Amino acid sequence: MSKLSLAYLLSIVVIAALAVSIVVLHVSPGEAVSEVQSQQLIERQNEWILQFDVTNRAVAVKDYTITVFVNELSSHIERFTLADGKKFAFVYHLYRDRLPAGENRLGYVLNEDGVSQPLESFTYNLR
Repeated sequence: MSKLSLAYLLSIVVIAALAVSIVVLHVSPGEAVSEVQSQQLIERQNEWILQFDVTNRAVAVKDYTITVFVNELSSHIERFTLADGKKFAFVYHLYRDRLPAGENRLGYVLNEDGVSQPLESFTYNLR
């Protein structure tokens, strides 16, 4: 085999290896994370309704905790488990007659068990 044929064959192998590594690095999914979707605060005459969905995108069963805060005080804690790819719909009702007059704050923190940082946290200013 001539040196030119050997160089050509080697360059084809290198190009193929580069193409495969690009596809593997960019197409293969990394570690999937959970996410909050469809978050909304609905205001009604006598209440606010906080609702959102939590979706487990990991390929494992995960445990979660949602802590709801009203005026910086813990008001409600919800724990649940999700299988991979499953969704949990969270709904919380906050009635106006249970709040002091004036501005109030409604917030939540979503934690995944075993993870130090919250997956999501959000605060609404209520009037």
